[in-house]
Amino acid sequence: RQLFQSIGPVADVIVMVDRVTRAPRGFGFVTMQDRRDAPRAIEAFDGAELKGRSLVVNVATERGR
Repeated sequence: RQLFQSIGPVADVIVMVDRVTRAPRGFGFVTMQDRRDAPRAIEAFDGAELKGRSLVVNVATERGR
């Protein structure tokens, strides 16, 4: 949340966790309060490093089931 708030207000953050172990799965979803901030966040953080890990930041798409 703190990282993305440097771009603009954040409405929601969800970190996905394993159902059994409750350990983080290594990805999550950030919803910016203003949709116009999303492209700026993608440009600023896609490929950036955070705590030794490379970030992949893009627009979430619905996957088929």
